[in-house]
Amino acid sequence: GLYWAWKNLDCDYLGLVHYRRYFTDRNRPYHDKINMNEVILSADQVKEFMSEVDVVVPKKRKYYIETLYSHYAHTHN
Repeated sequence: GLYWAWKNLDCDYLGLVHYRRYFTDRNRPYHDKINMNEVILSADQVKEFMSEVDVVVPKKRKYYIETLYSHYAHTHN
C-alpha cells in the first residue's frame, strides 16, 4: 500500500497507521479500566507534535511471542 501511495498520490506527507494503534499521552499510565478517549491524542495534539519532528517510528521491542497468552503477558506486565 505504501509503495502504491508513493507512486500514485500527489501529497506533501505520506504515511501509514497500523490498525488499532494510536498516539497517546505517555504521561498517563496504562491500566485495565483505562478510558481510551482520555489518552488518545486529538488531531490538534498530533499536529502540534508533528510540527516538532520529521519522522515518527515505534520504540524498539523484543518479541518473545510463542502463544497468544505469551504475547499478552509480555506486553501487559
